[in-house]
Amino acid sequence: MKMMNLAPYYEPFLLYESEDEYAMRLERLPNVEFLYPKLLVRIDKPTLLIKRIEYFDSRGRKIRTQERSDLRTGPFGSLYFGKIVLTDHLEKKVAVTEVLKYQGKKTLSDAFFEKRSLIRTPKE
Repeated sequence: MKMMNLAPYYEPFLLYESEDEYAMRLERLPNVEFLYPKLLVRIDKPTLLIKRIEYFDSRGRKIRTQERSDLRTGPFGSLYFGKIVLTDHLEKKVAVTEVLKYQGKKTLSDAFFEKRSLIRTPKE
């Protein structure tokens, strides 16, 4: 699931707003079957990209944290984070992902937008 698709499943509450970021608490809506009932997110104000997510279980325990840093601009102007640190607080483990190379495709073929291709990935 892409993190930007959280809005239909969580009710947002603004915790604070600073010059650089928004901090929000997201509470899972009733009848939604996502694993985490509460998230705390920090959003980079200039880009509106999520830079930190804290995941909580139904007992209020922090289960994991995802921190995104090293904001970069790709070859076609898209923004992405060059480093993501995922901390599992229960297992006491940390995983670090760093982007070594970013490769994007400037144009997409017209076939990419056909109804059949939107249902399954087109072969190029």
